[in-house]
Amino acid sequence: MNTKEQNERLSLLYYLDYQPIVQRGTLPNERYREFEVLLRKHSTKKFPYFEFQNFTSNEEENEAFLNWFSYKLLEKIKANSEVTFSINIDPIQWNYKATYDFVESLQPYASQIIIELTEHKSKHDYNIKKSHSIFEIKRFLRCFGRYYAGCKLFKSIRIKCKAD
Repeated sequence: MNTKEQNERLSLLYYLDYQPIVQRGTLPNERYREFEVLLRKHSTKKFPYFEFQNFTSNEEENEAFLNWFSYKLLEKIKANSEVTFSINIDPIQWNYKATYDFVESLQPYASQIIIELTEHKSKHDYNIKKSHSIFEIKRFLRCFGRYYAGCKLFKSIRIKCKAD
């Protein structure tokens, strides 16, 4: 299946929801300037937790997902040059080259992007302990640090860490 067909297939099942981030002091009629980009399943209108686990289970699935995600996100970014978009990247995704390629592809839009590093429970361990989450974040930061030194995008992009 080529990229266009994969994008069409994923678009039938999923969509990106752009949730406004309301800043303190925003007036009721004032236009929103920042949005968090959320993955949703058409049939449930919710985050597709188990499907996302599959998207991030290997390099090939992650690449197909990020190709679709990029396609949908760039449509919105190009149409809204004055808006900032906050995207979530799960630590497991940093194990795949496609994630770094995806972030590199956002270079022209760095001023409009915030990357949120999120921590979710593993599909294999529903009783995950905080120490495991901290370990995963530390492991990610070591890998990220090695990559950061050679990536121009990370020098101009805002990054947030949060635990869900």
